[in-house]
Amino acid sequence: MQKVKIKYKRCIQNMQELGSDDDYMFSKIFLSLVYPDSKTENIEVEIKQTAGSDFEKDSIEIILPKDKIIILNYEQFRDSVENYYRKIIGNKGRGIRIENSSNIKMYNNIFTIPFEDEIDYSDEHHSGW
Repeated sequence: MQKVKIKYKRCIQNMQELGSDDDYMFSKIFLSLVYPDSKTENIEVEIKQTAGSDFEKDSIEIILPKDKIIILNYEQFRDSVENYYRKIIGNKGRGIRIENSSNIKMYNNIFTIPFEDEIDYSDEHHSGW
């Protein structure tokens, strides 16, 4: 199985323009994908999390870009995006460390924290995305 490199560039946490409100917090992660023979730039992945939830443990929803067709292992991609997000936000986060707190509201926080990961890639079309 070949690998695709994910190059994370930045994250905008709790974007008001995406609809963050008292119920849900929406964030956006910007990345590129480096395939064995090509590169796809300017990919934006949205993250939806219940407002006030535990940044370390509670589930987050990964909203995939609708305008890009990418052939990846979806589960590995989702796990990689979640891992990057949690590296930035939470009690071990490099961008914001939040511990034992609740009802914190900060909007449009921009974190330019590069990170790279690799996941499985197949050049055959399958039902991953």
